[in-house]
Amino acid sequence: MVHRVVTLDSEILASTYSDVRGNSRRAFLPVREQPRHSASYAVAALRKAMKKTQTSFAVEVLGTAVSTVARYETSHAPSGDVLLRLASIAERQGLSDLQNTFRTLYADEVFAKFGFRTEAVSSNEMK
Repeated sequence: MVHRVVTLDSEILASTYSDVRGNSRRAFLPVREQPRHSASYAVAALRKAMKKTQTSFAVEVLGTAVSTVARYETSHAPSGDVLLRLASIAERQGLSDLQNTFRTLYADEVFAKFGFRTEAVSSNEMK
């Protein structure tokens, strides 16, 4: 009988199973990290700049579930009004770079709904 349990050990996916004789065996596969949205990086940067854990950031700052913050930082980037809320939090913390990042992401999202695409342009290119 084979029992299979998959666990995440840092950056290695470990599969634990019992072989035919009942001996415990582990097989290791490299984990392929999915590219994250820039909003996900910005949420993590804001949380870390505030010296908060995911739990304290979720509960004390956003008033949401810890799993929501975990998703924001990994697989499902925040969108819509959440981006504006994060911009406001960054502003209150004096983190203008993050504030601008969240506002830009929000603006990009709004423009995209109307069929427009935005791209970054340096100030030198504007002259």
